[in-house]
Amino acid sequence: MRGSLTSANSKDRVVTGRIEAVGLTAAHEGEAAFAIKIRFANGGCSQVQIQGKDVAKILSRARMDCAQAFVGQTCEILKVDMAGL
Repeated sequence: MRGSLTSANSKDRVVTGRIEAVGLTAAHEGEAAFAIKIRFANGGCSQVQIQGKDVAKILSRARMDCAQAFVGQTCEILKVDMAGL
């Protein structure tokens, strides 16, 4: 996952999104990935994809049992260190 999970509004204040939905999508070479929809307070919406192996690591770090537990959480829970997760 690359890019920012936050959005700057017109007053240069950072708006953190909340996870609205989690689903599955096709990724490279037919592998499955999680499609995560993020809604921002300013009405904006983004979707990010995270590979299953990375979701497992995020779940472990957050002490959650399933990806559906992401719903309602701030998108900060999804921050991924691409060098070492």
